[in-house]
Amino acid sequence: MNHILFDDSRGFTLVELIVGLFVAMLLIGAATTAFILQNRASSVQQGTSDMQLSAQVAIELLERDIRMAGFGIDRNTTVPVANAYTSAGGVYAPVLAANTDGLFVNYNTGTAAPYFYYIEPPGTAGREGGLTRLDTATDAVETIASNVEDLQVTINLDPATGLPAVTVSLLIRSPFNDPSFNQDHPGITVAEHPGIGASVNPAADNFRRRVYVTTVRPRNIGL
Repeated sequence: MNHILFDDSRGFTLVELIVGLFVAMLLIGAATTAFILQNRASSVQQGTSDMQLSAQVAIELLERDIRMAGFGIDRNTTVPVANAYTSAGGVYAPVLAANTDGLFVNYNTGTAAPYFYYIEPPGTAGREGGLTRLDTATDAVETIASNVEDLQVTINLDPATGLPAVTVSLLIRSPFNDPSFNQDHPGITVAEHPGIGASVNPAADNFRRRVYVTTVRPRNIGL
């Protein structure tokens, strides 16, 4: 039987192994960097989406209640909409975040429903804080949007109708910070909300922030 020997067969040299490992490390590093960047972009997009959703829920609820203000109550004895409380008074005294407003809205659809909207600092009574609604009839407290940092309210007469127009501004931040984001938000400024004075600027903490403004004309009152 004839045996054929491959005398020239050999494996990889040390240099070839080092070069191969180096190339593999470059590829793995590039893939890891791309994954991290993609994951960060996805997180930022999700955070922005959550911020917009929170704003939409908060604004819609405020608009609904403000629009109903004065319905079913005695206009001569009750002021259904008021502005900028430091304490709502009565048997309750909610803790407002510094430099924020409170908004009292009163209407009646068979059961009295006077609501007080305000910004509650995180950790108050074990709650997460943010835009909070207090039912003054039952003392029930509900967190509407946890990432709302500022509420500003002004009430002006609509020159066309002579009725009050309630302007509400909310400063909302993303649910988590982004180390790559280094732009500061000026807060709710006089230009965005005439008549209030500038709010305290938010901290430079890498959170993304937006201001949402809505103006609502109550259907049932004339202050």
